[in-house]
This record gives sequence, structure tokens and C-alpha cells, in this order.
Amino acid sequence: MIFDMKNRLILIIVLVALTVGAAFAIQKFNKNEVNQVPLTEGSEQKIIIMNFKFDPAVLKVPRNTKIIWQNEDAVNHTVTGEGWDSGEIICGAIFEKTFIEKGSYSYRCDIHPDMTGEIIVE
Repeated sequence: MIFDMKNRLILIIVLVALTVGAAFAIQKFNKNEVNQVPLTEGSEQKIIIMNFKFDPAVLKVPRNTKIIWQNEDAVNHTVTGEGWDSGEIICGAIFEKTFIEKGSYSYRCDIHPDMTGEIIVE
């Protein structure tokens, strides 16, 4: 009887330790997956157009990054910068542009001038 209680106690301690260890491992993996992903040249980043905003409004990227704007609003928008323009982007559609040179690129929606954003290429 004492032997059975001792084995049960050891089993419970081992199971608790495994559960706690797994929880910490999952938390650490998720944190690294979200916060530690380095951007490299030639990568892609998405900007969502929703609720009459660009999200994110300011995005820092390395050179040669393709930016994809995706319109999730029920109305048309544009992505217009100095010397470039998407034309009207309908609901569900995308516009892509690759930024090659370092610099700051401001843009706006010509239809809704209060909507602005910026791409910073480092």
C-alpha cells in the first residue's frame, strides 16, 4: 500500500513537471515566432487597408522588400506616393510594390486624403 502511494506521488510529480515544462516551451516558441523573426532583403510585408486606415501606418523594412497592400474595406482605396500610384484597389484586391533604395516613402489614399502611411527602407 505504501509502495502504491509512493509510485502514484512520483507519477503525479513527473506529470506536473512535464506539463509545466511543455507550457513554458510553447510560450517561448510563440514569443520567438512573433517577435524574433528577422526581415531579410527580398522578403515580403503586408499592409492591411481596413476601417479607413493603413495597418501598420509606418513600416520599417530592409532594401528589396515587396510591400503588399490588401484592401479589406468595403470601399475602394488608392496607395499613392511620389511618382507611383496603385490606381483604385477594390475590396479584396491587392497592390504590390518593391522598395529597392533606402529612404522614407510617404503615401496616401487619393480618395480619402486623411489616410496616410510611410515605408522606411533601411
